[in-house]
Amino acid sequence: MLQLQFLSLEPAAINPRTNPAIEAFPLKDFMDVDMNEFQNLLQMILVNADLNPTKPEVAICCNDEMPISDLLTKIEADEESKGKFSDFDGLDGDRIKHGKYSFPHSLIPTLETIIDACGDISATSKMNPSITEMVYIMFCASVKEMNDLRLEEITEDRILKWRDAIKDALRISFKVDFAMEHLKKIACAYIGQIERQKLKDLAMRISRLEDDLNFRKQELAFNYLYITFNYLYHNLASKDKK
Repeated sequence: MLQLQFLSLEPAAINPRTNPAIEAFPLKDFMDVDMNEFQNLLQMILVNADLNPTKPEVAICCNDEMPISDLLTKIEADEESKGKFSDFDGLDGDRIKHGKYSFPHSLIPTLETIIDACGDISATSKMNPSITEMVYIMFCASVKEMNDLRLEEITEDRILKWRDAIKDALRISFKVDFAMEHLKKIACAYIGQIERQKLKDLAMRISRLEDDLNFRKQELAFNYLYITFNYLYHNLASKDKK
């Protein structure tokens, strides 16, 4: 009788999950894998794998609900300002007289940089001096934050806070269009950072799915071979007995 010893092994003995000696298959315990999650993610990849060049582009989002264009639209919107002194750090304490207005000590370097680059941005304002001073201070505080913060520290709330300060300055005829243009560049960089992170996360999920799928294919092929050879073994054994 033809002897095929390995076919008499129990399935557990030749299962790559339970037998480390079978090095042809990656050792990975799929009992920990959530099948619903796997199927959902696989379906997502298949749906988004459409390579049809005529397919309309979908608006990219900076979060799961809001298209990225919404942030730029908010920056342009003429909304009532919600800015207040407490939104900024370092505005308390003694102030230093600079021209017609007094500024917190922490803002003097920023103020001087603005004046050196753009001149007196408040020269065309006809607003009450006390209001002008308050708006000027919050504008300088916004410019300081825009220059000091790293991209990773920027949030949508901060961008909208800076927008309010710049819009307030524009409303009383400050020459600060340069600041609005700079804010838009910051917003675009912020959006780009979010989209890059989303692409990295998606790439990691796809890589994990590919690993899982490849193992399942190998496992399926192994089980198929086991069943096939086991069937052949029993048929050969029966013929040999006859």
